[in-house]
Amino acid sequence: MKSFFLALLTISLVSVIPMNLLASEIDKARRIEVVGTSEMQRPADRVKLVVSVVSEDASSEQALRDNNKAIKNVTEALLKAGLADKEIETGSFHLLPVYSRSSADVPQIVRYRATNSLVVKTQKLEMAGQIISAAAKAGANNISNITFDIADPRQYRDEVLQQALSNARVDAESVAKSANIRAGQPLLISIEDTEFFAVSEMAFQRSAMSSDVSTTPLRPGDVTIRARVRVNYEIQ
Repeated sequence: MKSFFLALLTISLVSVIPMNLLASEIDKARRIEVVGTSEMQRPADRVKLVVSVVSEDASSEQALRDNNKAIKNVTEALLKAGLADKEIETGSFHLLPVYSRSSADVPQIVRYRATNSLVVKTQKLEMAGQIISAAAKAGANNISNITFDIADPRQYRDEVLQQALSNARVDAESVAKSANIRAGQPLLISIEDTEFFAVSEMAFQRSAMSSDVSTTPLRPGDVTIRARVRVNYEIQ
């Protein structure tokens, strides 16, 4: 009797598992899965750039002293131009040896290079050219990574996601109509991606800077915002 009960239990379990799997597959088959995308452009409201001072000398101490003095002058010039303390951040600092390029087996240190960078972030877009000019005149010899973006991208994130969802619904209804069915309520929504593409500008080096860089045309332009969502709709 015990052996008969175990055999009956085993048969019951084996028969139940495939039925559950089959029900799950049927449930998935009664869905319409679509991907909705959206793209919009919004005006940039912030400019970012990296202002650097590079100093070289045969003495590491002198290279460091020259660099510290120059970066201090640049910082003061940026503040005088109208930037606030919070709009200027310390970027990076390096003090590295420069080796000779001779064919000798052991390269020799010929000088030292000190590099100090400041990161400027401001919503005063009209000051972009003035910032570059002030930094160059104060001793900055490399200005790079000039980008125009959005200070608070989340203000547009909801909008672009809603549009992506709306586009997904249109696609689902179009597919359903072609198949003579109806798309019902969404069963599953997943955000696959949201992206913000800033507008990049040229980089300036001291040798290529004009005496008045403030006249350089810097156009903020529009920031591209994209979203991608995946939605499963019930088939009715």
